[in-house]
Amino acid sequence: MKFFENLKFAFRKYVIKSYLLIFSLILGVASIVFVFVPLNNSRSKIIAIVVLTTVIIVTFIINFLILKNRNFIKIKINETNVIIKYANIFDNTLFKNNTFRIIGANDYFDTHLGDGIIDENTLHGKFLKIYNESCKDLDKRILADKRLNEIAYTESTPTRDYNKTKKYQLGSIFLDKKTNFILVAISHFDENNNAKLTTNELLKCYLNMWNEISIIKESHCIALPLLGDSPNIQMDTALSSQEILETLLFSFKLSNVQIKPPANLAIILNKSIKKDLNLQKIKETYLGE
Repeated sequence: MKFFENLKFAFRKYVIKSYLLIFSLILGVASIVFVFVPLNNSRSKIIAIVVLTTVIIVTFIINFLILKNRNFIKIKINETNVIIKYANIFDNTLFKNNTFRIIGANDYFDTHLGDGIIDENTLHGKFLKIYNESCKDLDKRILADKRLNEIAYTESTPTRDYNKTKKYQLGSIFLDKKTNFILVAISHFDENNNAKLTTNELLKCYLNMWNEISIIKESHCIALPLLGDSPNIQMDTALSSQEILETLLFSFKLSNVQIKPPANLAIILNKSIKKDLNLQKIKETYLGE
């Protein structure tokens, strides 16, 4: 049943388009073969048709499976090499020392695990567990960040019961030089500590984030997960993982930010959403190599 559900994907325009070259090659080879192999009777003609049809179907299925199961693509946006792959953003063996890794946070840059604040199973929560023995120390660095306080600070919520009271603009970032991770405010926290975001805010958040990254990136590579694609974030419009990925890439194109080689931009995807994504569509959209 699952195979037939996936098969619907194969008949979309971009998958058929990717098969046209293979199909033309098969027909070219078949026409040459039939010139030298005479088909003198109906039986030989039927056999030839069956063989040709089988080759077309088999190669189409193989092509479909290859496209469906891609784990890695490389495209180019704004003269930046963009790598999209399924991996773990906390796997230190995958990233060079000159890489800034981005983690989504809320607009308070909270560091309090549990008690309904930060879920330890989110990337934000995992970052706090893995890289910060003392969240109080991280808090001090965030509160002392000059750019956050001068540019991104929006208001205070003195009645807030937990953790922080200073709120920052969506898309604002904090570069933790101690770990080489960047925290970005990707969602609002309401009075009940629920993460909320509108589709309009998502695009504005991305654009603001790219602008901030362009200021601090220097010659570093940038790696980030699919920010905003989380069941913990309540959105006004339900967006698929594919739509969020396309929005993220489009925002990078709009920003006109360039990460010059040998540095690159890497989007790190969780394997759990692989069934919901079509990397081949992304590759064709940006005419990647």
